[in-house]
Amino acid sequence: MGLLSELTYTHMEVFSTMEAIGRSIAQAQRAREDEGEVHALLREIVPRALLLRQRLQATFDREREHLYPRVRRIFGSEVEEIEGLKRYAEQVLEQLDHFMDELPAATRGRYHPVRLAYLALLFDELAELYESRTEIERRFYETYSTIVFPGGAATD
Repeated sequence: MGLLSELTYTHMEVFSTMEAIGRSIAQAQRAREDEGEVHALLREIVPRALLLRQRLQATFDREREHLYPRVRRIFGSEVEEIEGLKRYAEQVLEQLDHFMDELPAATRGRYHPVRLAYLALLFDELAELYESRTEIERRFYETYSTIVFPGGAATD
């Protein structure tokens, strides 16, 4: 599959994984009276977060290898949206790494609601960053798709 055909599929995968992580965090917050259940719910997040990081890294690498050079070749320089995509890609991965760094602290030792609230805040910030990046991506494809991909392109 090419970059465009993978775009909506990747978004679907990322959004569904993020939704599952968000559900687990919300369930853990509701189950705060049962420390064992909270830890179990948070441990479920770890493999999902690792998979999410792999997907995002692969997507961003594909863009860097295929999309960015193509845009430079066509326009002779970067367009504003590409700079935004690059910047947000870095921020999304940094925020995800920060979230993942905090997961072990939330699953080890004695449960503390503040730690869980902080984890939820980190995740909300991650979701907002990815949503902002998706909006820039959408604008890019709406504006430049027929130039960069003469067959046309659309995002979700």
